[in-house]
Amino acid sequence: MKYIIQKLLDYRDSIALSLFYFGAPTVYFLRDGVGLAPNSMIFTVLLLVGPMFLVFPFRSFKKLYEPNGITYTLGLLFLFFSAFYLIYYPYNRSATSKMVYELSVIGIIIYIYILLTTVSIENLEKYFLQTAIFFSLIGSLALLYYVFKNPTFVVGSQRASISFNSKDKSATGNPHIFAKGAFFGLIACFIFFKKSTIKLHQIVSVVSGFIFVAVLFLTQAMSAIISSALFLMFYFIFNLNIKSAAKSILTLMKKWYVLIFLLFIGYKAINYYQSHKAIIDTGTRYIEMRINNLIETFLPSNKKKELNSYGPTRDDSANTRVKMVSIVKETFYKNYEDQKYHKLFFGNGYMALYVDVPILEVIHSFGLVGFIMFCLFFFMLAKYSFNEMRNPSTYITEFIAYGFIYFFVYTFTNGLIIDYNRWGYYALVCRFIPLSFTYLNSVKVSTTKFDS
Repeated sequence: MKYIIQKLLDYRDSIALSLFYFGAPTVYFLRDGVGLAPNSMIFTVLLLVGPMFLVFPFRSFKKLYEPNGITYTLGLLFLFFSAFYLIYYPYNRSATSKMVYELSVIGIIIYIYILLTTVSIENLEKYFLQTAIFFSLIGSLALLYYVFKNPTFVVGSQRASISFNSKDKSATGNPHIFAKGAFFGLIACFIFFKKSTIKLHQIVSVVSGFIFVAVLFLTQAMSAIISSALFLMFYFIFNLNIKSAAKSILTLMKKWYVLIFLLFIGYKAINYYQSHKAIIDTGTRYIEMRINNLIETFLPSNKKKELNSYGPTRDDSANTRVKMVSIVKETFYKNYEDQKYHKLFFGNGYMALYVDVPILEVIHSFGLVGFIMFCLFFFMLAKYSFNEMRNPSTYITEFIAYGFIYFFVYTFTNGLIIDYNRWGYYALVCRFIPLSFTYLNSVKVSTTKFDS
């Protein structure tokens, strides 16, 4: 028992950070699936954010690691800018509780920014990938168990999630929570597989990876699926020797038994398609509709009714988002026509309209000033993350860089602009990418590097 407690203390940073970033599916299962605290925000915050505060007494502020000065400063500047808007320019002055909640979220994010300057890369290199896989896998397995036990769930026609009402199996939950956990688990599996030389670890990575892919398809969260596709594309581009791989494939194709195997697979695939044509066509139309709805978010057209003519597969959330985009455009032009230039430059007030598209919510709530500030910050995060993918410093920083793909896609698709998940991850990128090798007092520290 003493050994276990000591291990928990040694790796408390990895456990606290992994639970915060990747533990939401597990918490939602306990909260709604098991029914410990159905749809309770307090329960969620205590389990996800609580450990981040519990590690505070163990911090040594004698060693503060230097973050990325540019993104760190821009991020904090935007957060303080948002806090000022909430206090001075709220969308509804009667909603005091809402304002207090939003200010609390900003306070938690700023705390995470400060806390991460006390976390060393050496500490995370020990168990961060393992704990990331662990929490992501527990959440994914919990979803699969819940879906298996739900007699009303039909694969392909429903998006897998755990309902907020545990007694009503037909009620819906939030599939994006579980898709996010599967996405980050998939990245961790790829990086851990590359890092580890132990066969058992590699087998666990492969098996876990297939589970995460299954969850991604069951949740049907297109943003997470697009993020996963982008991750795989960049990962293989930066880690695979194209010429060597092509030569190996050509050599392999010359083997007679490989050709026979491929012919057999092709034959079975044709038979499967012919016997399941109706199901495959339905799935194809559904995917086409989801992609078209994402496009409609930014390029609305008169084809909207045609795109949503697939009956029960209609995506109401995407349709609502398209309407919100139109309202944002109309409001912008109306402010210009009415010569309300202060609203053009400084916005209509924080959360004056729930747009569900962060990049558009910025320009509506914070105006051109806030929009330019956020875009500069966001562009720098994307630039440094891309450079890290191409030339990683450590396995942890490589993982963080690929993880940013998720929030890059979500910034253009859905979610709130001020959210502790989104900005908590921004803080992680600001702290570790590019990785600094100095304390804030310029004392040199060591860290493990590797050749990608």
